Amino acid sequence: MKYFLQVFLVMDIKQFVQDNQELIEAALEDAVPAVSVYPEKLHHAIHYSLFDGAKRIRPVLAIAVAESLGYKAEKVLPAAVAIELAHTGSIILDDLPCVDNSDERRGKAACHKAFGESTAILAACSLLDRLYAVIVEGLQEQNVESEKVLEVVKIISGAIGSGGVVVGQFTDIELQRTELDAKQLEFIHKKKTASMFVAVVDSAAVICEASAEAREALRAYAENLGIAFQLKDDLLDKEQKNEINAVKVYGEEKTAQLEEEFTAKALSALEPLGEKAELLEELATYLKERQR
Repeated sequence: MKYFLQVFLVMDIKQFVQDNQELIEAALEDAVPAVSVYPEKLHHAIHYSLFDGAKRIRPVLAIAVAESLGYKAEKVLPAAVAIELAHTGSIILDDLPCVDNSDERRGKAACHKAFGESTAILAACSLLDRLYAVIVEGLQEQNVESEKVLEVVKIISGAIGSGGVVVGQFTDIELQRTELDAKQLEFIHKKKTASMFVAVVDSAAVICEASAEAREALRAYAENLGIAFQLKDDLLDKEQKNEINAVKVYGEEKTAQLEEEFTAKALSALEPLGEKAELLEELATYLKERQR
C-alpha cells in the first residue's frame, strides 16, 4: 500500500509541475516582445535563450508556495515570471567567454555562439531590465498592495545583485584556478543558485500574506533546496571539465550524501507549516529524484 501511495504522489507532483510549466510558458511569451518586433535579431536571441526546454523549477516553486497558502497560481505568476527572466539573463552572461566560456547550453549553442557576444549581452540586459516592469504591472493587476509590490522588487533585486547571483559568479570566476574547499563551494552554491530559490519563495510568501514564522520556514526550505538542487546538477554534470563542480571537491559519493542531507534540511524546515507543506515536500522529493 505504501509503495502505491508513493507512486501516486510522484505521478501527482509530475502532473503539477507539467501543468504549471505550461502556464509559465504562456506567461513568459506575454512578458517579452515577439521575434517579429524590431530589432528582430535581439528578440530572436531572447526567445532562443528563454524558450529552450528549461525546467522552470523556480517559478513552479512560487506557484507551489501560493497553493500551499491557499492562493491561486495567477496571484504569484508575475514574480514567478520575473525570476525566470532573471535566471535566463544570468545564464546568458555566465556562458560568455569572459565568464564561464561555455559554448553550449542545454544541448545547443550558447546565446553568444548563436548570435554574437554583443547581442547576447544586450539580450541579457533586456531580460534583467524587463523583469521589474513584469513584477510591478503584473502584481498591480492582481491587486497586490503597493508595499508588498515594493518588497518583492527588493527581494528579487537583492537576489540578483552583489549580495546574490553576482557575488556568486564573481567568486566562481576568482576561484576557478584554485583548489576549492568545501566552505567556498557552499558559498558559491548559496549565492549562484539558492539565492534565486529563496527570492522566488519569499516573494510568493509576501504576496500570499504569510506570517513571519511561515516566511522564515519557507526561506530556510528554499535555501537548503537550492543547494540540494545544485548538488544534484553537479552529479548529473560531473563530466563537465570547465566548471566548478561539487564532485571535483567532494567526490561522487560524498556529493550524493550532501544532496540527501540538504534535502532533509529543506523538509525539516517546513515543520512549522504542518499539513500545508505537503506539496512543497513532494516537490523537494521530485527534484531529488530527477534525472536531468
